[in-house]
Amino acid sequence: MGLLRRLLWWRNRYPSWSFWLGLVITILLSLSTVIFYVVLAAVCLDLVKLISRWILDLVKLISRWIWERLQDGARRRRLPGATVQPPPAYRAPPPANQGHPDGSPPGRDGRADLPADRRVRILVLGFPGCGKTLMLAGLYYYFAQGGPTGIRLSTDQESNGRLLSLVAQIRTTPGGYFPPGTSVTETRAWSFTVKVESADQDADAFTLEYLDYAGRLVEELAGARTDDPPDEEFRRAVDNADVLMGVIDGEQLMKLMSGSYEAEVVDRIDRLLNVLIRARQRNIHLVVSKWDLLVRGDGGHYTMADVRRTLAAMSPAFGNFQRNPRLGKLRMIPVAALGMNGFAVSAGAGGGMMRKSGVEWCPWNVEVPFFCAVPDIIRYDVDKMAAAAGTPSQASLARSIARITLAVLAVSGLTVKVGVPGFTVNCPIIEAVQRIRQYVGDRYARCSVPASLDEGTAIGYVVNECYGWVDEFERRWPDSRLSMRGGW
Repeated sequence: MGLLRRLLWWRNRYPSWSFWLGLVITILLSLSTVIFYVVLAAVCLDLVKLISRWILDLVKLISRWIWERLQDGARRRRLPGATVQPPPAYRAPPPANQGHPDGSPPGRDGRADLPADRRVRILVLGFPGCGKTLMLAGLYYYFAQGGPTGIRLSTDQESNGRLLSLVAQIRTTPGGYFPPGTSVTETRAWSFTVKVESADQDADAFTLEYLDYAGRLVEELAGARTDDPPDEEFRRAVDNADVLMGVIDGEQLMKLMSGSYEAEVVDRIDRLLNVLIRARQRNIHLVVSKWDLLVRGDGGHYTMADVRRTLAAMSPAFGNFQRNPRLGKLRMIPVAALGMNGFAVSAGAGGGMMRKSGVEWCPWNVEVPFFCAVPDIIRYDVDKMAAAAGTPSQASLARSIARITLAVLAVSGLTVKVGVPGFTVNCPIIEAVQRIRQYVGDRYARCSVPASLDEGTAIGYVVNECYGWVDEFERRWPDSRLSMRGGW
């Protein structure tokens, strides 16, 4: 009531409507002024942020320019009278087998040759029946015709015929049963040229050696067979591989996913991990095959996190394995070589799988280990080089750097010289991976083959595709990283 009386008092004191109208207009103008100043302050704050970013970018640009001038001065002091030219990304390699095996040091034109030997060795380890042969067939089936990326695996006529026969056997075998695994007498190294093809050009990037060994040899190396000693050639192949792929049988793993403990299944997994950890190579992919069989009770598929929790709970060796500080890049990759579309069904009480009539074969994720291989090799080698730089171990480490790493560094303009007493790189080694990614990302677009092709552009294009695929895979499967050490 007091408020009402006060309002009536003001109304009686100022009865004119023009007064009240002016009062309202004054209040509105005051509010507009306040809003104007608030908006103006926000705009000024954005301008300050924008100007700060410009100043920061300018400082970085000036710092980079000063660093390059200092580097040029240092090179001139090392080479009196020489004119230092900025090195291009690469140059066309010399005739076949004439390049320096370790990546030539810069020549008189300041450019480095690509290594003549650019092999990437992938060795697949797994017990009999885990699906290694099916994965090989799926990988070749995926890359044999090229596709939108323009990347194709090319091999000799005899190997091409055998692989296509294997593909046909999977797709059309009467009765539906799939081909048997690799026997000891069929063990071989499959050699593929990784080619980049455009409408009217092609160029070779590197050679992929896919070593497919019989599961029996893994049993011997793991101590699961006592009738034969471990094969020495196989042991050497394990130590010399660039990437080791240990295959965990998804059909066997499914026995553990319900929570029941199967001692025989756990023992095979532990023995496989033991083979991997004793190898000299520390770049490891754990591939879970037959992912299509890892189905929950509600019909959905188990996740990577589910599989990791089960393995950690059932096998203490798995937890110790993934925490080993000596490991390089360690991934877990789900693969279904027979696809996720119902192409394969259970063969019955006898175990195994058989083809379902009327369903097309669509291998799933078989390409992922290939695309992960080169980025992981580069990252692993760069970590080793950074750890050894300036130490006595640099000399012995120099010869263990993968040839593909040297080639990618050369393509990216980061010339590497390998020799006595070790290696030298023309940039801080800790920045090498970042510079490689920036270089290939700036020059090559995904699924867009360069108009002009040579070996250097082919390597750069394939590496950029690999990094793109790895990024996509890790977004879809964030729990696939197992390694606790090093950067990614």
